[in-house]
Amino acid sequence: MYNAMTELMKRIDLPENTQEIAIAIYQKICSDKDIKAGFDTAITEYLDKAAAFSTESFSKELASRLDEHYYTVHMVFILGCALALKPKYDKKGISEEVYHDTMKDITWKIGECEKLHGITGIASFGWYHNIVSMTTFKLGRLEFAKGTYAWEDYKSYVKKGDTVYACHIPSAGPLTPDSVTDSFRRAYSFFGCEKYLIVTCSTWMLATSVYNEVFPENSNLRQFYECFDIIDEKEDTNDSNLWRVFYKPVGTPVDELPQDTTLQKNFVRFFKEGKHMNNGRGIIVFDGERIINK
Repeated sequence: MYNAMTELMKRIDLPENTQEIAIAIYQKICSDKDIKAGFDTAITEYLDKAAAFSTESFSKELASRLDEHYYTVHMVFILGCALALKPKYDKKGISEEVYHDTMKDITWKIGECEKLHGITGIASFGWYHNIVSMTTFKLGRLEFAKGTYAWEDYKSYVKKGDTVYACHIPSAGPLTPDSVTDSFRRAYSFFGCEKYLIVTCSTWMLATSVYNEVFPENSNLRQFYECFDIIDEKEDTNDSNLWRVFYKPVGTPVDELPQDTTLQKNFVRFFKEGKHMNNGRGIIVFDGERIINK
């Protein structure tokens, strides 16, 4: 399994030092038969139960036995899960490209953990049930998950209870207009849409208040927002997404936030005016080539 894990880590572009850390911990796991048996059993249970399995509890317990940080142990556990998922992808006829692109989510989450916590690992315990349950796939720049529309009917395109695809935005580099359109085209094909691909997205990037006052002119963020018809905005007085822009803990005083980018500078000004980083919800109707509801 060492070779398989090493190959996977290379294919998902993990840095060499991260690969070395992961292999060292995996070797520690394999050196104890009881720990290895528990590790393998946990992977099977997680793939079977997904959200019902507590990865955080398992990772903390295993980390204690290995004398490692549980974020780092969680990283190795998720890599093991990724390997176990490959036969399931093959059985469903899902391409190698989609498999490896989806598993690259691991790379982005490790990067987030390093920036936010200074630890090589994965802190996003709750997120990965979406990956292991094979409900979420990365198709180009964006990730998509099949779901059910839960809000008021949207024009003539979608009714409450209809199938829609929730769009997620991994921290995978620039969010260019071309890459976004390419993802919609890939999703249209991947999910076998016959008429429309209905995409919903809930994110701070779709908050009208943020769009109007924070996003730089002609930026990728402005153009991403403009793809969507915004159907709702929720106030977030805790600014719970602050870490996504600053990689600082929620609650960090405004004067201690970095101002290394135009976006960060605009947000600092925005916060000093007593405003908050709300969450917006938007919808897109895509016909396979273009957005038709904008």
